[in-house]
Formats: sequence, C-alpha cells, structure tokens
Amino acid sequence: MTAVLADAGLVRCARNLKAKSVQRDEVDRSWRLHRGAVGVAQGAYAGTFRLPPTISRRPAVQRDMTLHTAYTHYWITGSEPEPGEVPKGAGRQRDNGRVEALEASEAHPGLVIWTGVQHGDIPAVVRVHESEPELDGEGWDEIVEGDLQAESYVQLGNLDGQLQEFDLPGPGHGDGHNWRVRLSVKGADDSLAVAYEEDGRELTERHRIDMWPAPETGLLWLREDARGFRKPQ
Repeated sequence: MTAVLADAGLVRCARNLKAKSVQRDEVDRSWRLHRGAVGVAQGAYAGTFRLPPTISRRPAVQRDMTLHTAYTHYWITGSEPEPGEVPKGAGRQRDNGRVEALEASEAHPGLVIWTGVQHGDIPAVVRVHESEPELDGEGWDEIVEGDLQAESYVQLGNLDGQLQEFDLPGPGHGDGHNWRVRLSVKGADDSLAVAYEEDGRELTERHRIDMWPAPETGLLWLREDARGFRKPQ
C-alpha cells in the first residue's frame, strides 16, 4: 500500500514538473514572438513611415552660422546662380502692410528671406532633419515654411556677393529633390531701429532655419507677427 502511494506521488510530481515546464516554454515562446513582432514592426515603421511631427528627433545636421544680409534680404538656393542671375523676391506685403519674411524667388530658383537688418550679420542656427521636426515656436515672432529644390548642397548669398555653403546629408524628396524649409524669426522689428549696430546698441534679430525632405507644399504661415513694422525699403 505504501509503495502504491509513493508511486502515485511520484506520478503527480512528474505531472506538475511537466506542466510547469510546458508553461515556461509557452511563456518563453510568447516573449520571443512578442520581441520579434516588435522588432519587425519597428523596422517597418522606421523604414517606411515618418515619425509623427510631435515626436522630437535630433537633427541630422546642425550648424551655428552668421548669416549675411544686404539690402534687407538674403537668399537660399540649391544650385549655383548664373552670373547676373540671382534669386529675387518682389517684397510682397501682407494684409497688415508687413513685408513677407519668406517668399519664393521670381528669378533663379530659391527662397528670399527679408530681414529687419539692412546690412549686417544675423546669428542663426541651421538644422537639417530626416523628417518633419516638432514645431517649437517658443520665443519666435514669425514662423513660415516654403519649398526648396536642392540635391546635395545649399547656398546662402546676398547682393554683396557674400556666399556660404553647406552639404546636405541626402538628395531631398522625389525627382525634384524637394526640401521643406521652416524659417523662424525674432527681433527683426527691433533691428530696424538699430540696423547698423550704431551707438553700441546690439542687434537683436535672430533666425532659425529647419529643413527636411518632403513633397512640395507651397508657402505656409505658422505664426505671423501682427505688427506691420517691416516695410519695403
């Protein structure tokens, strides 16, 4: 009788051990499948889709620059202008009488940026992203977006012949190599009063330029300064 009970106990113990082993195997298998599914999903998402613009990403390229303006504007282009042919804007005015901060060139392809500073230097940061960055408007007076065709580099220039270039990490979107350009501006109105940094007064105008490959969309105003102070020269 004792032997029979002992045998029955061993059978139950073996069954319990087998059940636990099966449970562990199922848990391990489920975890492996979960990790694999997450990995595949992440790979497909990163390779096929852009992260939502609300998710902040570090820019692929970031440069602190001093931009040079002449006759209250400078330009951005993705190709070398021919002699005597430079990007040119019309200096269009908004409904409040303010000249647009950014407009598409009517001559050589590019974007024309109108400034408060008449002649001089503007501290700026240029950031190139793999996809649309989060909109960070804190502290900026105006924010506007436009389109730029550029395959391998960007050139910033002005009517005084001052040129700056930087390379792009990729060719842009589609056959047209299109980039979205988001210009953020602050202090341009204050700069009108001290356009030449006279009497020891410090210029306050600052620019930030964000770029990322995207389909052509046209001009888009994200924040407009209601003050009509920037006038055509």
